[in-house]
Amino acid sequence: MATLLGILLMIFLIYRLYKLVRMLMMPQFWLGLVLNVVYFYLVGLLFSAFDEITFGAVVGVGFSALLLLVVFAMIIKPMRLPLYFVLGIVTLGLLVVNIDFDFDAGGSDIAMPLDAIPQTNELAVAMANDPGAASVSNGDNLHHVAPHWVDGYVRDDGTFVQGYWRDGDGNSLTSLSEGEGGGYSRSNPDGTILNNLKKGT
Repeated sequence: MATLLGILLMIFLIYRLYKLVRMLMMPQFWLGLVLNVVYFYLVGLLFSAFDEITFGAVVGVGFSALLLLVVFAMIIKPMRLPLYFVLGIVTLGLLVVNIDFDFDAGGSDIAMPLDAIPQTNELAVAMANDPGAASVSNGDNLHHVAPHWVDGYVRDDGTFVQGYWRDGDGNSLTSLSEGEGGGYSRSNPDGTILNNLKKGT
């Protein structure tokens, strides 16, 4: 479907370019261009005739000049062609820029924010294996995690993590029990023990 839309869009762009180039070949276009240049020259002389002109006067005279240009373009057909040409170039440019932005926004080289990277909550895995591994302490929004075995699991990115003993001392060569001083405290200011949020300052 995307390929078909791309082909249709390319055909539209080529057709639009063809019409603009064809417009440049018309004698009426150049006659209209001369008439528009003369018109804007006269408008410039009108503005330069004022020694001091306020912003409101500039807006009023500018709007009147634009309205008069539209009236002339409706009466004198060649004056329309340069205006159509400019509008065609502007719309074509906006379309191309929009396509370019769409492709850039979907690029694969854009870094993902840290929060968007899939994370595995190891405590949640541990509690699924041993629901009694964590208990909430009162008063300081902390919970104590008892020493426990974490079964092997597969992370969201496909990496397999071997099972291991978690006792909080950071040494995988020892397996402390609760009586031997194992376990550790984790902060949970939101009252949820399935995360390790830091306490706000």
